[in-house]
Amino acid sequence: MPHARFSRRSLFAAAAVTAAAAAIILPAVASAYPAPTDACPAPQLTQPFAKDSNWYELAPGQSVDAFSGDGWTLTGGAQIVTTTLADGSVGQVLDLPAGATATSPVFCIATDFPTAKSIVRSVSGPPGLTFSVTYPDHPEKAKIANVPSNTTWAPSTPLKLNPAKSTQWQQAQVSFATNNKGGEYQVYNIYIDPRCL
Repeated sequence: MPHARFSRRSLFAAAAVTAAAAAIILPAVASAYPAPTDACPAPQLTQPFAKDSNWYELAPGQSVDAFSGDGWTLTGGAQIVTTTLADGSVGQVLDLPAGATATSPVFCIATDFPTAKSIVRSVSGPPGLTFSVTYPDHPEKAKIANVPSNTTWAPSTPLKLNPAKSTQWQQAQVSFATNNKGGEYQVYNIYIDPRCL
């Protein structure tokens, strides 16, 4: 039927336009950052959060839905556990009981990486999870923020990274910590957000 053929052709055309638009967006996004180096490769960007059009890169020591902890420093009882994730699948997460801290390895960001975001939940006890970022070359740029408490898995609010205003890559580390009076938290899919809408 001619009408059905026209509709299918329209769908293929729309898909081609969408793919072409995506191909145009990513190089434009990447071109906003300093040139890649051996120490700071080009970011691998995805859009992992529903109703969020920003592009993100996973922080090191993870793959999607699997926190391996490679390069992270875990203290105070922080550990990697296997549990049911937000989508019902099973994966590895960072578990932080009261008094625990987890600090990432050093990684690279630029001034256009203003925030981080993760999937988080409160397992037990009162609120008490903080997120911090430090810059080995710019210690005065440290930023600490409270992570909102959710008893079910949910994306965190955007967590400010406060990078130095620079045209170069800069080294950063992020940490999650619970205070001694705080409860137990779990975190996974920790993403760094370049400012790309």
